[in-house]
Amino acid sequence: DFLNDSGGKMSLILRAYDDGVAYRYRIHGTGQDQDTVANEASSFRIPAASQGWFARYTQPHYEWYYDAHTKLAGIDYEVAVPALFRTPSGYWVYVTEAAVDGTYTGARLRFQEAKGEVLIFHLPEQPSSTLPWITPWRVAIIGKHLGTLVESTLVLNLNPPSEIAETSWIKPGVDVIPWMTGPSTN
Repeated sequence: DFLNDSGGKMSLILRAYDDGVAYRYRIHGTGQDQDTVANEASSFRIPAASQGWFARYTQPHYEWYYDAHTKLAGIDYEVAVPALFRTPSGYWVYVTEAAVDGTYTGARLRFQEAKGEVLIFHLPEQPSSTLPWITPWRVAIIGKHLGTLVESTLVLNLNPPSEIAETSWIKPGVDVIPWMTGPSTN
C-alpha cells in the first residue's frame, strides 16, 4: 500500500504463477470520491536484443498487421496489445492485459527507451471513475517453449468468472467473421 501527501491510498496487487506474473492497482476511496488517472507508469523490461512480434496500433484493423521485428531499438510508435517476444536466452514472453471491464481505458504499449528495453503501458486517454477503482491486470506469460504460452490459463484465471449463469443454449457451430477474410470490397 502507498499513500500520497494528501492521504490518498493506492495498493499494488501482485500475482506470480508458474508460467508468468501479473500486477494491477487498486485506488482506494469511498463511493462518494471520484478520481482521474493522468498517466500510468507500468512496465515490463524486455531484453534489448529480443525479437518481437506485434502490431503498430492503428484504427480500425490493427489485427492484420502483426510484424516480426529482429530488434526492438528505434521503435517509436504505439504497439497494440498483445505483444510477443523471444529473448536472447530463448524465453518467450507474451505481454497482455486481463480483466479489462470498461471502467478503465485499454492500454497500448510503447518502448520507453531508445534501445527498446522498457515496454510501458501507455494510456491513450485519462480515465475517470468513482472510487474504489481497480485497474486491469498487466500480464506477462513466460516460458521456454511456445507451448507454455498456448497452454497457459493465466489470463483466464485473472479474468472474473462469466456472468452468464445458464449456458445450455451455447452450441458449437460455424461462423463467418468478415474482417478475417480481407478488406471489404464495398
